[in-house]
Amino acid sequence: FNGGNLAGAGLLTIYSANVLGTSDFFSAAFPAEYGNTTAGVFDINFRNGQYEKPKYTAQLGVLGIDLAAEGPLKKGTTSSYLVNYRHGFIGYYGRLAGGVEPDYQDLSFKLHLPGGKKGDLSVWGISGLSSIFTPYREYEVKDDEIKQRETEGDFEQDDIRFDMSAMGVNHKMPLGQNIFIDHSLAFSTNGYRSLTDWFEPEADTLNTGTLYPYTDIQSRVSKMTLMSQVSHRLSSRLRWSGGIIADWLDFRYQAEQAEQPKAELEGFLDTDGMTYNLQIFVQSDIQIAQPLSLQLGLHVHHFGINKETTIEPRAGLKWQLTSKLDFGLGYGLHSRREELKAYFFEYLDANGDVQNHESLKRKKAHHFVAGLNWDITPHLKVNIEAYYQRLFDVPVVPNSSFSFINYTQLWTFDQALTNEGTGINQGIDFSLERSFNRGYYFLLSASIFDSKYTGGDGVQRSTLFNRGFLSTLTGGKEFTIRRKKKNRIDLLGINCNLTYMNGQRLSPVLEEESRTAQRAIIDPNRLYSLQSEPELWINAGITYKINKEDRTVTWGLDFQNATLLQQWQGYEYNFLTQQVQEERVLFLLPNFYYKIEF
Repeated sequence: FNGGNLAGAGLLTIYSANVLGTSDFFSAAFPAEYGNTTAGVFDINFRNGQYEKPKYTAQLGVLGIDLAAEGPLKKGTTSSYLVNYRHGFIGYYGRLAGGVEPDYQDLSFKLHLPGGKKGDLSVWGISGLSSIFTPYREYEVKDDEIKQRETEGDFEQDDIRFDMSAMGVNHKMPLGQNIFIDHSLAFSTNGYRSLTDWFEPEADTLNTGTLYPYTDIQSRVSKMTLMSQVSHRLSSRLRWSGGIIADWLDFRYQAEQAEQPKAELEGFLDTDGMTYNLQIFVQSDIQIAQPLSLQLGLHVHHFGINKETTIEPRAGLKWQLTSKLDFGLGYGLHSRREELKAYFFEYLDANGDVQNHESLKRKKAHHFVAGLNWDITPHLKVNIEAYYQRLFDVPVVPNSSFSFINYTQLWTFDQALTNEGTGINQGIDFSLERSFNRGYYFLLSASIFDSKYTGGDGVQRSTLFNRGFLSTLTGGKEFTIRRKKKNRIDLLGINCNLTYMNGQRLSPVLEEESRTAQRAIIDPNRLYSLQSEPELWINAGITYKINKEDRTVTWGLDFQNATLLQQWQGYEYNFLTQQVQEERVLFLLPNFYYKIEF
């Protein structure tokens, strides 16, 4: 559900915990091998399947089914396979209740073929389908309570479908004792289709009527990626790596919308084509002295649509104060292209319809970061990181508060864009982590930050994401239960996650203008000047694991959003009261499940 935009992303992760391997997260001033992003990098990897003997996992729960298998491809070798399939049930519950119907399923796999001196070959893939069907609201009288259609959303029937697939081949091979090469070829595709109909009832008190097409939005973006990298250890003090990443992109965008309910659909975006994205990088790691190391890198980025080339230096300095304490400084210049359709929005000027892609540059940012890591004990460590990010060349509309910094979902746009926008993100992050030992673990983190932007009107404002404060506490305890009669040891696990953060940024509405237009009209001069109440999210789970000689059985209960927090989704106009009201949604994911590993 990548269009769900819950907390800036989808509703559920497409990655199953059964296939994930060691993964890295870079929040700022990341190494030169990563590009086309201005915020951070989550480098996710699949693990290899075990090769000693086959292993199977099956989980059945309220939310769905999760199946996994792994084992040797050929006995007596270290080659292996790993495959995982998931299918959600929540859409079926929605159909029974006559409400929202979210469906999803996904498949992941990895084949690992070690080849000795010829190198290791891996073939991997991931694919997912998801959809959300939301019917129009039905008129109903129950227990003397009238449930009738009041807002625009009550008259809309939405059918939204998402799909993604990716598959790749990776080959790693040594060229001598200190030189390694890494080649990858991958293909990925992402699809989106959103159909909205407007329900016109035969009468206000009837659920029969006519559905009129209201919006029809669809997109398909496919990418072929070739990556080649060389790593060389010149000495104990000097290592370097370099490589190239070439993307060939094929895209298709089409969008139609009616000006008002029951009117004819009008096209406002219809484009397709092909382009490329080329990235070249080099990274070095220099051990200056025993406690001091220096990382230097350069990333060159060229984008085919606007023919823009950027040269992005990266640098890092790490000082090992003691064996348990180190301090680091980092800098990086980063750039990112916008979503491809943004370069093909049309606007009208003296020469007719013009597209933005000929003059629109990529968004860029200077990152500065300072961090301290302290291993208090072998199982307890502290991390403190302060950062400052200055964004520039941000697409904005001249003499307007609009900026692509706040852009999450955008399909209709008919104004000229320039790269005069800027932004500043600054803050400090703190984390205290205890790794799992003696039956328990915890992770406490907190972030204090400020996020501002300047639009085409030269006025500095808070961004959509400027909550100012966020903290999380995640922890768990595992209890050992000895079953002497059955000669086994069971495990009882309790885990909890608490997130406390300041409220979302809101924009005031113009009441009179909204009443005239019969839809919510935001005051463009006071964007994100308001803030909702702070939010407390609590997710909890309990498991009981039974360890037997030939299998492990787990019973579990997970409950997301234990505080029953309703998340703010925007504004909607109420036709009955003729006022704008807030739209909120209650997101719940209780899951009782049974899992067996054998």
